[in-house]
Amino acid sequence: MRKVSASEHLSGLIVLLRFSKDARALLTTSPGDAETRAREALQTFRNLGNIDGETAAQTLIAKVLVLRGSWQEAIRPARNALKSLKLANCIDAQKILVRALLGCSQTGEARQSTTAKLTEFEQQSDRHGQAAMTMLMATISAAEGNPTEAWSTIQEAQGLCDPSDLKLLSKVHLEASSILLQLRMLDETLVRAQEALMAFWKLGDRLGEQKANAVLSEVYSLRGVPHLAPNRPQAVEAMKEMAKAVGLRDADGYQKASEQLARLAVSNPPISKKEKREVFDEVLRRDQAASDFIRANSSASKVDTSLAGETFRAVEKKGLYFGYRAGGIAYGPRFRGIDVALGRATAARGIEDEAHAYAVYQLQEEADDWEKGYRAHPSILDSALQSGSVIGLTRQ
Repeated sequence: MRKVSASEHLSGLIVLLRFSKDARALLTTSPGDAETRAREALQTFRNLGNIDGETAAQTLIAKVLVLRGSWQEAIRPARNALKSLKLANCIDAQKILVRALLGCSQTGEARQSTTAKLTEFEQQSDRHGQAAMTMLMATISAAEGNPTEAWSTIQEAQGLCDPSDLKLLSKVHLEASSILLQLRMLDETLVRAQEALMAFWKLGDRLGEQKANAVLSEVYSLRGVPHLAPNRPQAVEAMKEMAKAVGLRDADGYQKASEQLARLAVSNPPISKKEKREVFDEVLRRDQAASDFIRANSSASKVDTSLAGETFRAVEKKGLYFGYRAGGIAYGPRFRGIDVALGRATAARGIEDEAHAYAVYQLQEEADDWEKGYRAHPSILDSALQSGSVIGLTRQ
């Protein structure tokens, strides 16, 4: 390697500082531009022999690829960055590597790599590093389908955190909210996500704010009040952009808007099916080939599931019972006992007893007082049978 002059070293530092500032801004507004800038900077840093710059660029490239759902591509730059980083500076790159490995379902390798780093931090009595790696272990447990173990581990991570370490605490709160969401503990999810949002706001971390707002939006969507979601205006705008792209046959524009919509929540963007129909109704009515375009491009779009556990889709109550009526079964008010229904929209993990749908049954207000004394009301028993249709409805 050639010797780098003092002026080249100074030039490299200036480029690195400028790059770091620009990269953070682009990451929240335009991940594609951030990746382009990072790859250009990577070549510049290599020419200057600036190892710190190379590592920063590799880390950013991996982060962008994870955000775009290109997990396999993200593994190599994340590993390259880790090779050059000292232990105390490896936390961000290790987190990105874990996200990439989990995206590729390589949970064993993610656990092995994180365990090795955790051991190194323990040997150096570095509580900050231990807390960060323990948080990642919770993420891995959640990805393995063990949310209860993940919740126990994230509590351990919080116990290791220094209360003044706002940067790490914000990430722990965010991860806790994600795990609580998988456990469907919505009140607790709301509290943790709000704590994370406030911490990210104090830090000026816009990307963190976006992730916390995505979790909050998911909670409000699951509660059936999407109009209260913080990401609601952006969701409506993204949906309109998708409809516009359909009319123009703009595949890139459609997928870009689709990816934006997906980032606004974990799996249920804060916009109802009725609103989606209203947005797309005009273009679908006057353009018979629009449906084919939507199907072709929806299957190709990539969604970031780094915060998601299993993906479940809500079924609207009115739509559920309208479907039964159309099929010849007209349930009366007393027998419309399914108030909340969620069905799996993605494949299960291969676990034998993995749930395919969830439903909440409730005796309806139309029931007379004397009916409320039944320990097993006929409408509740019937609702248990009705809920089987939720599985099929969410896969349409």
